[in-house]
Amino acid sequence: MIVNGRSRRPHWAVLLVLLLPLLYLGLGRLPASLDASINIAPAQKNATKTKGVDPSAELVRFWAQLLESMMQAGPQTPPVVVHNGVGDDVIDPNKNRKRLRPDRISLPASSVDSMKRSHAEFAELSKQLAPKLPFKKKSRGIVMTAGGDYFGIAVTSLLMLRRTGSKLPVQLFLDFTSDYDEDICENVLPRLGAECLIMEKLWKTTPTLPKLKKYQFKVFALLFSTFQEILFLDADCWPIRRPDYLFAAEPYRSHGLVTWPDFWLSTSSPLFYGITGTELPSMDERRSSESGIMLYNKAKHARSLLLSAYYNFHGPSHYYPLLSQGATGQGDKETFLHGALVAGVPFYDVRTHIGILGRWINGSFESAAMKQADPAEDWALARDPRKLALSGRLYGQDDKVPGEPHARWLFVHHNLVKVDIRRLKKSLGEKLYRLNDKGRWQRLWGDDRVLRDMAGYDVERAMWEMVLKTDCEGTLLAEECGELRKWFADVFA
Repeated sequence: MIVNGRSRRPHWAVLLVLLLPLLYLGLGRLPASLDASINIAPAQKNATKTKGVDPSAELVRFWAQLLESMMQAGPQTPPVVVHNGVGDDVIDPNKNRKRLRPDRISLPASSVDSMKRSHAEFAELSKQLAPKLPFKKKSRGIVMTAGGDYFGIAVTSLLMLRRTGSKLPVQLFLDFTSDYDEDICENVLPRLGAECLIMEKLWKTTPTLPKLKKYQFKVFALLFSTFQEILFLDADCWPIRRPDYLFAAEPYRSHGLVTWPDFWLSTSSPLFYGITGTELPSMDERRSSESGIMLYNKAKHARSLLLSAYYNFHGPSHYYPLLSQGATGQGDKETFLHGALVAGVPFYDVRTHIGILGRWINGSFESAAMKQADPAEDWALARDPRKLALSGRLYGQDDKVPGEPHARWLFVHHNLVKVDIRRLKKSLGEKLYRLNDKGRWQRLWGDDRVLRDMAGYDVERAMWEMVLKTDCEGTLLAEECGELRKWFADVFA
């Protein structure tokens, strides 16, 4: 057994490499010849020397032009300040029954005019830049961001992705060279049809760059990926069925951008629409966005992505407040849909409302994750509600209201309890081992029979089986795995 000299424990990545054949056989849903079905970029072979794939000269030139344009056309006004940020009475659709759009930002006319000019300048520059966006034509794959503590969480999601039988290649974007894990990037991920790319490699090609926060990186991962067609997944998100068909189905095929909803109403400021010269939508038109999952065709949406990059680059100071007005989850989430809205290109926002995975503990509901719908079924139901044969039955939006149709669940976004396959005990802590009023352990997701029915298997059980096989079989991690084994045996017996 190979051990780490400091902890005298088996090295995690080495164990995973050894256990991959067991995962293939034990889970039974992985492709029989994954390595043969997915082409890993030749540059992966040189990863030991270069620590990840170097950006192409074409991409370096494009980034320099984009950075210059975003800085040249940046807002020339003080940061936007939200007065009395929106609360639950505004964002909750059950409380804001009159659907009144909040207006919590007040700017002097001179600031509004200045932001209109700077936005118009970048909008024109984006028209020149869009045709230069480099990507490999007719390529498609999955993009994930996994910097810092999210690396082990992303590997968990990647293993669940492969369990569905998906053969889509994956590009995993790390923030900095310091995030690079040689064992995982060079031994584990290639066997899973994935490769590591490092944002910092591109940042360092330009002499000037304002410091960006992690939540500003997502749009740049989309831009810098070599794929033309992308299924973007947050590090803690995965499909419960094979998602490859989505690229050939509506609504993606005709729209080129699909977004998913959040729980809340949209709280974008009327000022944003005035500054960008777009029509103010009604509050009933769509929910706010949940950007953990997106489908993008960069051939159709190059310019909308550039506008989104602009809104993110100047997000914390100006555009995040304009797009959310201090609402829950303020950040990049609204920039993608609004980039397309301002660019005037088609997009589809899934209408099936988001679902919740969680459990009741001693009279209180504890959330663990979110459920998002199949966009192909959502599209069919939105166009003709009689097409319920797709889902086979009527499902309520909260899985308890009979007779109200919605599309089957397709994605789990494990946003609240993040399972880090490298730091199992730290990531689970006391979040998993909670006793109910009868003194018994229970499922983290509760008894969600509808999800199991829609998936065709017990998704939560499959997740824990995967974790146990990867982290615990044949290892010395008794402290990490002993209690998890007991919990699993008790809950799933």
